[in-house]
Amino acid sequence: MATILLLLISVVQTIVPAETEKWTPTIGIPKPPFGIDESYRMYDEESVRNSALAYQQSDSGGYFTHFVDSTDPNSTDNNNLYGSPDKPRKTIPKNLPAGSVVEVHNSADQNRTDRCYISGSGTAQQPIFVRGIGMPRIETKMRVGYVSKTRYLIVEGINFYSGGVSSGSEGGNYTSHVAVRNCDFRGDTNGGGFFISGHSPNFSEYVVFYNNLVHDNGIWDPKVAQGDRDIGELGVGTSARYVWLIYNEVYHVESTGIIIAPYPQNVYNTDPECPHHVYIAKNTVHHNKQDGIFMKTARDVIISQNISYGHRPSSSSSGSGFGFQCDPKRLWFLFNLSYDNNKGISTASPWHGNKYREDIHFIGNLIYDCIDSGIQVNGLNMAEPAGIFLNTIYNCPEAIDNSYYSSKVNIFNNVIAQYQKAINFTSGNTTFMLSDMNYNLLDGSGDIIWGRTYDDLAAFKVGTEHGENCIEANPMFVDPKNLDFHLQPSSPLINMETSARAQIVFDRFEQLYGIDLVKDINGDERVWPSDIIDISPSSDVVPSPNPQGVETSEPDSGDSSAPTDIGSTESKEETGTDVSNSEDPITPDKISSTQNTQEESTGKSNILNRDKKTIKYFNRTKRRIRVRRIFDRFEELYGSDVRGWTKKKEYFE
Repeated sequence: MATILLLLISVVQTIVPAETEKWTPTIGIPKPPFGIDESYRMYDEESVRNSALAYQQSDSGGYFTHFVDSTDPNSTDNNNLYGSPDKPRKTIPKNLPAGSVVEVHNSADQNRTDRCYISGSGTAQQPIFVRGIGMPRIETKMRVGYVSKTRYLIVEGINFYSGGVSSGSEGGNYTSHVAVRNCDFRGDTNGGGFFISGHSPNFSEYVVFYNNLVHDNGIWDPKVAQGDRDIGELGVGTSARYVWLIYNEVYHVESTGIIIAPYPQNVYNTDPECPHHVYIAKNTVHHNKQDGIFMKTARDVIISQNISYGHRPSSSSSGSGFGFQCDPKRLWFLFNLSYDNNKGISTASPWHGNKYREDIHFIGNLIYDCIDSGIQVNGLNMAEPAGIFLNTIYNCPEAIDNSYYSSKVNIFNNVIAQYQKAINFTSGNTTFMLSDMNYNLLDGSGDIIWGRTYDDLAAFKVGTEHGENCIEANPMFVDPKNLDFHLQPSSPLINMETSARAQIVFDRFEQLYGIDLVKDINGDERVWPSDIIDISPSSDVVPSPNPQGVETSEPDSGDSSAPTDIGSTESKEETGTDVSNSEDPITPDKISSTQNTQEESTGKSNILNRDKKTIKYFNRTKRRIRVRRIFDRFEELYGSDVRGWTKKKEYFE
């Protein structure tokens, strides 16, 4: 059966919702079970309140139970458990009861040496809210959890020096179902940032960090900053699992913008405390001292639809938009935008050897105008090749490069244009002998180095056993210099074949996580080769909140071969905290993949308002998508044929 190119150019969207309650689906990311839709206005309804608390009318609307304003001359904590506008508390009380709504006005004092601790035991029915009124500034470090078991708690609308979520080291002192949203974390030249971690066996889990700013921490300018101080990042460490970092902006930090960096670094990806199931989506990271978004050792990490730009080499980094080192397992870079970085995506050396690296994929990313290289692979000589599929790499001198440690990669269905070297696999290592390359489009603007230099694609095909189904042609983007990568009607990409290897990867993702990357937002199967809906590149249409049109769907419980939850491939030790006395046990199946429904995004992104170049990109870039699904890999693994096509309308934009 004939196949067609699955062209996924610039499937990137970063729109910060005007209201926290709004959720727009993200490619490959399930909706968190807690922290997005909840609002303190739920307590407008008396029947859901905690009867042990007194709810007072708030000037900002709704109700509060605790009132904090350390700047008020009448403020005191003495014999003042709850506070009021006439007599506020100085600090946020620790160990808040379920149903609490704490209002913080102007500021709050630290409630423990050098910290503002926020803790309490809420429930799914009566969560705790700690709310800033008018974005008050608290000049200290905030920590959610740690001092006591903390669950079902939301912090929102406060400006802190720095912050974190952590579990305690004592037995049963875990932290779960916590959200920090609409906050601002701004330190100084010596500190700041936000970090999520735990103390095994007390994990921090189901943590949502949503729609926040992390910025101006440390000395960020790579021309000025010296050494390797690692100050100010948004990070995830050991004993953290099921973590969502979504819709945030991170800039001007003396570190990598967003990083998963367990300490100590000799953690194995098979260790219980290794961070896992971390979802990094729709963030904008720019102008940081090191890299944009970077991984060390973790497993089951999905980095989807983020924007990274403005990173340069420094005393401690090569200045990549995205990348990783050490020993990640099941790592997915999906449909990200990387531009104006030294390297678009880079990889570095393993910690314990390549045998611990597994299932690493770069899919559908748009990489352009990078100074050194588009994708640089080093040390990916794993049992199975890393996958470089369906990426568009434009105006990067070395589009795909391997500079030192040998790698094993499959390079399929990519578009490579305006380069000096399309692929640079020199004879200095064995990468060219271990890798495969096919079904790509090259525009012929430079050489291919595959052990030796080939002047064009024809010479490459004759001199190697690769590239039989590649073509050398102008991809015919509408106006790439102005960031419009939409295809002209006569583009040779429109009817180019898709490799079965590229399709197998999508099935692998669905098998692991129960999320179909090739369904539209209505849950309909895409159909090929007809039913392509085109929008003129000149039309003034803002892309959908879900540009790829992905709807996650819950697996059919009647099919024993279908995954039952997000962690279906994991051991039982990774299925959440076992809380025998909890009224709402924590399990991964609480994350319903059916929650990713189509919703309208309201208002314009604060992030996009800061970057006219990005606005122009989103307003003008359109995509054509034609898909057929190959289930051979699924059948091979589980002996179940889950084909069964239904002709339905294909969704574009």
